[in-house]
Amino acid sequence: MLLHLDASARRASSFSRELSALYAESWRASHPDKGYLYRATSASRT
Repeated sequence: MLLHLDASARRASSFSRELSALYAESWRASHPDKGYLYRATSASRT
């Protein structure tokens, strides 16, 4: 299982978000039978 966490305060133009998204995309393509969970820790709660 891959736990994909985005913790950057920048929602747009974040290099770390772009990089982790690329890695996650590649990992998911290589491991289609494994789990994947995404969380954005900077997301506002309503």
